[in-house]
Amino acid sequence: MERVQSADSAGSSRNRMLLFSYNALVGLPGGYSQVVLPIYLKLIGISPVFVGILTTISLLATSILLVPFGILSDRYGRRLFLILGSVLSAISWAIMAITTDFSVIAVSRAIMGTGNALTSAPFNAALADVSSDEDRTRVFSISSFVSQIASTGGALVSGMPEALQMRLGFEIVSSYRPPFLLACLISVAGTGLLLLFKESHKRRKSVKVRFQSIRRVLVYALTRGVIGFGAGFVIPLFSLWFYLRFGVGGPVLGPLFAISNATLAFSYLISSKLAGAIGSVRSLVLCQALAIMLLVAIPESTDYVIVSILYVARNFLMNMSSPIETSFIMGIVRPEERASASALAGTASNISRAVSPSFGGYFMSNVSLSVPFYITAALYATSTTIFYVAFRNVKVSGETHGRFPTK
Repeated sequence: MERVQSADSAGSSRNRMLLFSYNALVGLPGGYSQVVLPIYLKLIGISPVFVGILTTISLLATSILLVPFGILSDRYGRRLFLILGSVLSAISWAIMAITTDFSVIAVSRAIMGTGNALTSAPFNAALADVSSDEDRTRVFSISSFVSQIASTGGALVSGMPEALQMRLGFEIVSSYRPPFLLACLISVAGTGLLLLFKESHKRRKSVKVRFQSIRRVLVYALTRGVIGFGAGFVIPLFSLWFYLRFGVGGPVLGPLFAISNATLAFSYLISSKLAGAIGSVRSLVLCQALAIMLLVAIPESTDYVIVSILYVARNFLMNMSSPIETSFIMGIVRPEERASASALAGTASNISRAVSPSFGGYFMSNVSLSVPFYITAALYATSTTIFYVAFRNVKVSGETHGRFPTK
């Protein structure tokens, strides 16, 4: 079977470092945009429902294009798609920095979604290509760690708009533009790193996929679709929920999100050890089950401090399994199927995740701030159950059944 790089070559080590560095760079704006963007949209007069719609636009663009780009990446290589996606991200952030018009912002979100479609599956496949089967989960854990550390630093920038207002006299709306411009410049720097990425990849006229792989990927995609639909009700609207529930903005939420991101970053360092101790499947199920219980508890408390602790703990548990999950899907398909498999699973997640933010925004505005949490928890539980039943006996490349019991 063809591989893009030999996992033990010097070129692979260099490529891994470039991918780690790129993932860290894009983590920076990710850290503060999750706080700044929803609040900014609210300040310029966009209702929570339409904030959800903007999220839907971005995710739909990603969903529609993810599979075609994933298949093309398996055929023509990862590098070109990664570069194009990074360029589009820079363009999207630049547009956000110069407009408050809803229609133009919607176009910007569509461009961002396209950029995400170009980079998501090829990045996972590229990282798996330059890793050995035995080392793959550790490599994904390190990649997630550096991204999360960068995201932690980014979250600390969430107070930039308020600082610009107080120290430099910026008007409230214009004070939110510099963070978007900074994100644009960071995306440009990320593009520069990707230009240095080298791969050895021969074009294939077709990609033959075994039936067993298709069946596994489809079941996995189903679980990602259910969990993605649930996530959309709450996760992209979390900073808005805090704002509506407790009246707190960037200066308060920035440190909270930074603490959450920091603890999550260190969880990635132990996630591969957890998988080594009890297996990938059991690790995923255990983390998600505990996180679901904490998610239900969040809307039950009226104390900001308690809610903050629950938020950090839930985020830690629910997301610490991310590198295990990514390594899992890379390990149950052939190397030449990786981008396609990742794209199919990502499409299922993004399509379902694209629909639910609008409903989540509606419930928060017109029904209850608590209801979206219960819906999310129920869907998470459904996905986790399906995943365990379907994959509890599946062998993952790089895992030894004596050491990784999954039955």
